[in-house]
Amino acid sequence: MRIVLIFSGLLLVIFSYAQSFSDECEYIPPEEANYWYFSSFAGLVFTNSVSYDNANTVLYYNPIEKIGGRSSSVISDELGNFKFVSNGQQVWGSNFELLPHGNDLFGDPSCTQSSIFIQNPEIKNIYYLFTVDFPYDPYFHTVSYGFRYSEIDLNFNPPYGDVKNYNILLHEDVAEKLTAVRHKNERDVWVITHGYDVSLNGEWANCFYVFLVTRDGVDTNFITNPIGKSYEGSLGFPIPNISTGYMKSSPDGSKIAVAITGLNSVEIFDFNNETGVLSNCKSSPETFKNAFGIEFSPDNSKLYVSTLDFSQTLIDSSRVYQLDLNNTDIFQNPYQIIASHYDSAFGALQLGKDGKIYVARTNLSYLSVIQNPDRIGNWCNIIENGQGLGGRSGYICLPNFMQSYLDIPAFTYKNKCFGDTTILTVTNDSNIESQLWNFDDLGSGSSNTSSLSSPGHVFSNPGPYNVLLSEFYKGKSFQSSEKVVINPLPDIDYLNPDTVFLYPGAKFTLQGGAGYDKYFWYYQSMQNPAGTNQQFIAADTGTYYLMVVDTLCCYNIDTIVIIPSVIFVPNAFTPNGDGLNEEFMAICLKEGGINDFHMMVYNRWGQLLFESHEIDEGWDGTLNNTLLPSGVYIYKITYKVELDFGVFDNVVLKGPLTLLR
Repeated sequence: MRIVLIFSGLLLVIFSYAQSFSDECEYIPPEEANYWYFSSFAGLVFTNSVSYDNANTVLYYNPIEKIGGRSSSVISDELGNFKFVSNGQQVWGSNFELLPHGNDLFGDPSCTQSSIFIQNPEIKNIYYLFTVDFPYDPYFHTVSYGFRYSEIDLNFNPPYGDVKNYNILLHEDVAEKLTAVRHKNERDVWVITHGYDVSLNGEWANCFYVFLVTRDGVDTNFITNPIGKSYEGSLGFPIPNISTGYMKSSPDGSKIAVAITGLNSVEIFDFNNETGVLSNCKSSPETFKNAFGIEFSPDNSKLYVSTLDFSQTLIDSSRVYQLDLNNTDIFQNPYQIIASHYDSAFGALQLGKDGKIYVARTNLSYLSVIQNPDRIGNWCNIIENGQGLGGRSGYICLPNFMQSYLDIPAFTYKNKCFGDTTILTVTNDSNIESQLWNFDDLGSGSSNTSSLSSPGHVFSNPGPYNVLLSEFYKGKSFQSSEKVVINPLPDIDYLNPDTVFLYPGAKFTLQGGAGYDKYFWYYQSMQNPAGTNQQFIAADTGTYYLMVVDTLCCYNIDTIVIIPSVIFVPNAFTPNGDGLNEEFMAICLKEGGINDFHMMVYNRWGQLLFESHEIDEGWDGTLNNTLLPSGVYIYKITYKVELDFGVFDNVVLKGPLTLLR
């Protein structure tokens, strides 16, 4: 059982210990998309939110001018430390210096998505940089290097890394589209690109190619998905910008969307992140003129599309649309949330870990920001000059990331064990005037709801709860829900019995039971740690505490009290009727710990006068109800004591006994 502590100091100590290991199992937002480097000298960093503060974007100087051109990719480690940035042709390390062998890769910075970084799922010092070259074009690009990858190893040229096994060919004919999504097993990664062919047979034109990255590296045996529109030309010549436009997966990995600039259209597919297969294609009419940027909302219910005016001379020719994926006909009524001015166009759309979508702007020193992308229509609250770039100009692209790094819940919670106060925190608190939480916990009575911005709630039972958050803004409400799982406490019933009697010289092996993640033994108080193994050998009397922690970081505490097992045998007694010291018997200072007790009393000639197998049964100085005279008699006592659980030893006590009347 989880003990109830009556000493306030002890309670505080246990709470601090519990917090230290429970933090290991709390939700930590992915940090791999913390740093954004793009265009020339432009950059942002998203603050570390492990402390459950809302993430904020802050201006960050990008010292690399050559990232410019059209596109870049960036990756940080799981702690949010910047590792690498690339434009497809070059790769820089965390010191902003080119890596060895990182200056001649076969990607093209002019591609929409020139590259993407993927970390090896298990070997954390290995990263893979996937690149795409500008596709074959008989006018300008008579040779295309296609889809390739290079391996970066941090063990070489530490701590910055070195590019090795570079420019490994995966497929020859691909478009400018490149994205990645986590496998259903939450470990491996799918990397996805699209075919391209301007030959007469169009062999690769309508195929998605899906590659798997595992602990063993990049599997070159790809999955071919022939689905959707063809990226091909006519009579061997490409349609202008047929390859251009972004491809993104939804944060939860269930959908893939592409913008096909040259066809003025958008396509949406279901994606099976277990098999790597795309299905259920939904193609738009050719109504999204120069469709370019594309991004999903954090809750995967909305799709945002930007259209690009390449000339940047037509007033309001570049737009951002919102598509409601819950509609039967997704493309019937696309909602235009903003149109550009004549001096700037909208470009890439990229979700940040703060739950907002950032929109690239040409020739301007700021990004537009969609503050509430889960909300319908203009309630998504786009701010045109939402994120300044410190005077540095953006362009039409933003960094390319694996979208699974941005699978951010609407709200997070910490303290997941039954009996704890669970704290809930909104991820994106923009444009919330008030809120109402419903914890789906009818057993908690009137405390089942809260209007606090970050409430604490003690759930009435372990189990899953579908917590509903209603946000109110300008008279309208917006709902989101997340599953909150409250874990049961570990079952602890191994310290049985609760009391043990310790014979002098004995030692008891206390067992913590199998199947727990951590064990913490304490002696006399929770301020006195005694061991961290599954078992503990106790050689002293007193109180022992065991705290066990399971793999979910839930803990429980039990106690065992060890009492001295000592028998005192008097050497005289006075059965004279005065009511004092009338019987001869063995006295156990703490009753217990004595097994197979046997006491015998003899006279000096060896005659057995009294015998008992009960420790509380004494001799009254008679034989067959006849008083025996004063004198010296002999006693012999035998019993067994437990030296350890299940291990016994025989004890023999004997000596003279004086009877006085």
